[in-house]
Amino acid sequence: MTTHQRQTPTPSSAPTHKSSKQLALAQIILASLCFGFLGIFGRIAAQNGLNVGVLLTSRFSVAALLLGLYFVLLAPKKLLLGWNQFAIASLQGLFGYAVFSTLYFRALEGISVSLASMLLFTYPLWIMLIHAIRGESLKKSQWLTLAAALAGLLILLWGPFEVTTLRSLIYGLGAGITYAIYIYISSRVQQEVHPLASSFYVILWTAIGLAVFHHPEDTSWKVTWMSLTPNQSWIIFGMAMICTIIPLILVLSSLQKLPSPLVALVSLIEPVTATLAAWVILNENLTWYQIFGGLVVLTAAGTQIKLTQPSELVA
Repeated sequence: MTTHQRQTPTPSSAPTHKSSKQLALAQIILASLCFGFLGIFGRIAAQNGLNVGVLLTSRFSVAALLLGLYFVLLAPKKLLLGWNQFAIASLQGLFGYAVFSTLYFRALEGISVSLASMLLFTYPLWIMLIHAIRGESLKKSQWLTLAAALAGLLILLWGPFEVTTLRSLIYGLGAGITYAIYIYISSRVQQEVHPLASSFYVILWTAIGLAVFHHPEDTSWKVTWMSLTPNQSWIIFGMAMICTIIPLILVLSSLQKLPSPLVALVSLIEPVTATLAAWVILNENLTWYQIFGGLVVLTAAGTQIKLTQPSELVA
């Protein structure tokens, strides 16, 4: 008599993929919400007399200091990366985030805020073009949802698109392209690195790059640093925590689980958040067409989330 043994079914990886996708989506949504308050902090900083050079450098310097203290006190071993990982994270900060931040704020010197934002948030398009150039397959639905999202973004940010210098227009476009490259490279080379550690080195070298680039020729730099008012200090601290440490860690973590086109598309909720925050906190006008544009962006992002299959997630 042959004994038939019941085989134990191999657990499906679908629940794991699903939970991983949900966690990554929650991370990128929270990161986009945090980044959405960057304009609020920037506006308040300008009202309190903080110039762009001091604000950017202080933002990343304080963020690096806070993360560095965390590692030294609680997790010093996590700071020890391999040489290649250290070099990649450092170069991403020095030639990625520092360049992107500088280009964006340089663009604001010669074009309107709405146009600068529109140019910056073309980065999902550049990410998808990078994928296409490298021969990586993209679905028709991804291009359609991207087109819908960019159309909604244009409606959301519609305003007086002023251009006083062609150079600033190029800076704005360069900011979007640079950020796209940063996201794409991060999704490719940071898979095995803890997001906290990679974020620390990205932030640290961003601060170094910004300090070198924005360092003035006179002695006003030291005077400014030593004479920050309590309000200015709290603004810098808030930007370092809410708009730098938290979202950068979340973005790098989400890129370890989700394809970069999806991360970029979902990130477009950032300008929606910024518009709503400006309406609530700064009492800026919110028109019906802005509401419509925001809904189009959110619908496009939600549609792409539903269309993303578990097999497309980063292993």
